[in-house]
Amino acid sequence: ARVQPDDRDRFFGRDRMLADLGRLVCGHRFAMLFGPSGSGKSSLLRAGLVPRLREELAGRPVPAALRILTPGASPATTYGHLLNPAPDEPESWVIVDQFEEVFTLCDDPRERSRFIEMLLAAREPGSRVRVLVAVRADFYARCAEHPALAQALNESGLLLCPMTAEELREAVVRPAQAAGHLVERALTARLVEEVQTEPGGLPMLSHVLLEIWRRRRGRMLTFEGYEAAGGLHGAIAATAEEVYGALSPEQARSARHLLLRMVVP
Repeated sequence: ARVQPDDRDRFFGRDRMLADLGRLVCGHRFAMLFGPSGSGKSSLLRAGLVPRLREELAGRPVPAALRILTPGASPATTYGHLLNPAPDEPESWVIVDQFEEVFTLCDDPRERSRFIEMLLAAREPGSRVRVLVAVRADFYARCAEHPALAQALNESGLLLCPMTAEELREAVVRPAQAAGHLVERALTARLVEEVQTEPGGLPMLSHVLLEIWRRRRGRMLTFEGYEAAGGLHGAIAATAEEVYGALSPEQARSARHLLLRMVVP
């Protein structure tokens, strides 16, 4: 399941990037966050930035609305009203997650350009909108095709850096501690070592930790549970085989069709 603002008490290891991102969005009315697939952009936004911004905006004498959205196929039509609040409406802070959908799902170039122009209007004097755009790093060149977006990218862009060993250790150990559990040192060391050498490995880390949790021994998450789950790479494959094996032949055909449609070259 996607990490959400309610998961903030279990979100650890990103304090450094969260501080950098907070300064960026407070210093620029339009900002962009880039990160490779699997780098934890959505988690940083939803479980890290959003709860902090909500607290800050709630404490202001003049209220402001905070909204998070994904573009979809018709972003300008769907979200235009959020990007142009009426004079009697509160200032709007808009976070656009998975901005790459304007290229992968929005097939109409005019709709795409209109949406980008709506977002960039946040930079204009007197604007009552602040915008943060989060986009996969492999769409950097597509963003640069739009001159004004390219300029904004240079002025107010931030690259999501890989987590350090200590940050990964926090992400593994501290959620377990918060729930009154422990993680074997050998298990922590192996997970940190493997994830650091695996680009985009955070989703795999999340999955294997869930499988280790299901195999925990009392209050302890163990290396034995890690091996039983299949390790960092094997856990996802094992779960996929288990799910696929439980499908009927008709469901299996539908799953194959659906998965192939999800692939965007």
